[in-house]
This record gives sequence, C-alpha cells and structure tokens, in this order.
Amino acid sequence: MNFSNTAFKISNSNSTGSLFYLYVKMRTNKYGFGTFELETKQKNYELESYRVSSNLHREISSDLNFLHGIDMNEMMVSTLENEVKLENQRLLLSKYYFLSDITRDNELRKSIWNRFLLRFIPESYFSFHFEYCNEIIKKILLKSNYIDRKTRNGDGNFIVCPPKYSTYIMESDSFVYKQTKEVSEPGHIDFIGTLGDRIQVFVDRNSQYTEDRIIIGKTTKDQKSGVYFIQGDKSTEEFTDTSGDKKITLTYRQCIISTEGAENSFDVIRVSDSKRPFWKKLLFIK
Repeated sequence: MNFSNTAFKISNSNSTGSLFYLYVKMRTNKYGFGTFELETKQKNYELESYRVSSNLHREISSDLNFLHGIDMNEMMVSTLENEVKLENQRLLLSKYYFLSDITRDNELRKSIWNRFLLRFIPESYFSFHFEYCNEIIKKILLKSNYIDRKTRNGDGNFIVCPPKYSTYIMESDSFVYKQTKEVSEPGHIDFIGTLGDRIQVFVDRNSQYTEDRIIIGKTTKDQKSGVYFIQGDKSTEEFTDTSGDKKITLTYRQCIISTEGAENSFDVIRVSDSKRPFWKKLLFIK
C-alpha cells in the first residue's frame, strides 16, 4: 500500500492541462432539510520541474564494481528514484495538513466561545486529551463519519499519524496488521494496517516527537473534489567530467493540486496523551 495512492494520479506528458471534476454544494432549505447540488468545475494546472542528482567518484565506482560486483550507476539511479518517492510523500502530506487545518479552524470558530478564547490562547491548546487507546479510536471514527456527512461520498478511509500515537492505535482490538511482510523503506510514510477493516493507517516516520496531529482523510476518486497528483515525464542524464567522476541527474515534472471543496475530505485531531488540565475544564475546552 503506497501513501501516494491516497491522491488520484494522472499522467500528462504536456506541461499544462485542465482538470474537470464534480463539486457538491451543500445547502439547507427553508424547512431545515439538507440539500445538495452537483456542479461541474474546471481547474487549470501547470507542471513544475524538479531535479535530484548525485556524484559518483571514479575510484569508488570502479572499486565497488571490481571487488563486489556492484553496478554503482544502477544503484544510484535506484536511490534517486527512492528520493523522488520520498519527496512526493512529503509534498502530499504537507497538502493534507494544509487542508485539514482549514477544516479544523472552521469547526473551532463555529462556537462564539471558541472565537473569544482564540484571541488569547493559541489554537494548538485545543487538543483532544485521552487516557486509553479506545478513546482515541472513538474520536477517529467520529471524524471519519463526519467526513461522509460533509461530502456525501463516504467515510474517511485513511489516517496519518506520528509513531508516538500509532502505538496507541495498534493496541486497539479493532486494529488489524497488514498481511504483507515487505520491508519498509527508510523515511517513507508506511502503511501498517487497518482500523475496523476500513480505515487504512499510515505512520509518518519523519515526524518530530512533538508532532501531535493525526490526519483523517478520504482518498480522491476520479472526477471528485479532492487532491490530484499529476505526473509528467522523467529523464536521467549522466555527465562525466575530465577527472572521470560521473554525475547522475534525475529530472521530473509533476504537481499536486487541490480542487474546490477538497478540505471537506480532510480533518485533523490535535492529540495529547494526558488528562485534561483543570484550567481547561474551567474554560470548557475539550
């Protein structure tokens, strides 16, 4: 299971393009019943160019090939490809954080009391406090169901959490480990299992120990509002200087875009694995 597959992938050999998708507009009629309208939207995009490169010293390359039979050219190209995958995951996760923070901010400010408190205390203090793993699982399921209510396209079906809180999730009886035994690549966002056999659980290995955010999202489907990952062409260039040292450069084009209403498919929980402080109880901060 690849984390990048949570966004809908499109291949495009051109530098620019247009994306057509359906946008669901939620309304409430005069009787208080919820209604929604489907609109066809268009979004233009332009691919950005990226490069990753590495230098190969002639002596090291020849020694490894002669002594150990290692093809350094092939090894370095594979390493650069892995670096591209890692950077794609970082960019995608950054986009998810941005969208989920929009949702969280909108939800916090619905309350007049919260809007008053946010003038004096940072938003990060509005954290979810839990003592047992079942409490955080219940919170994740509630957020997942809330995504379905906003999008009418189904529940949130994946989460991304830091390693610190993945241990709490794995303690739950509803957690099922992944069946495959492939070795995780260093630095990648790993798929470790599912919650209730329907929510995929990913762990961000690069997150800081102080990271307290758990992202809940819904994977984007074709022609739906969400996050799209557009891939362009890749090319590998090799250059050898006068000393015999070689430089390998991998050039690729891509972009990650979010459509209108994409934030409705994402939410975030700011977590604290401790009891709620007494001053928060006094101020009715959950």
